[in-house]
Amino acid sequence: LERYEDPEGKVVHESSRRTEADETGSYSFKFLEPGKYFLKAQKRRSWNWRTRSRGEGLGMVGLEGLIVRAGERTDGVDVSLQPGGSVTGTVLGADGLGASGQQVTIETLGGRELAYGWTNSEGAFEIENLGEGTYRIRTGHSHGSGEEVRVYSESETEVSLEAEQH
Repeated sequence: LERYEDPEGKVVHESSRRTEADETGSYSFKFLEPGKYFLKAQKRRSWNWRTRSRGEGLGMVGLEGLIVRAGERTDGVDVSLQPGGSVTGTVLGADGLGASGQQVTIETLGGRELAYGWTNSEGAFEIENLGEGTYRIRTGHSHGSGEEVRVYSESETEVSLEAEQH
């Protein structure tokens, strides 16, 4: 949970709070300052030595614009984690070849970062376990720019991006 706007509408430094759902799926945050928040929910994936896999690939979900008011309780913010999808592709340099070491970021259409990764030596990348929906994908640190990409549950969306020019 990230607070990104105070009661007067001023953007605040990203202060994050974390919690885990209990066995029934319930969760809570206590002692929140009034303001507007961004909630990111995901299933923590851990390595299973017995099956040699990372377990379920449930997609991450982001909810923007949650309002917390002073002295009030905010209930009923339910999140449904579904099987995730992934975005794969290549980042190309000005020479048309794959650009290594490029940061690739997935964010909500409202500009909140959800996940990021780096390209390999051939310029290829993969960002997994995204919830179904439409996102913005960008390279480098070019906030607010990039292109829209649609992610579907249990499928792979392929894109080609241009490296950020300095």
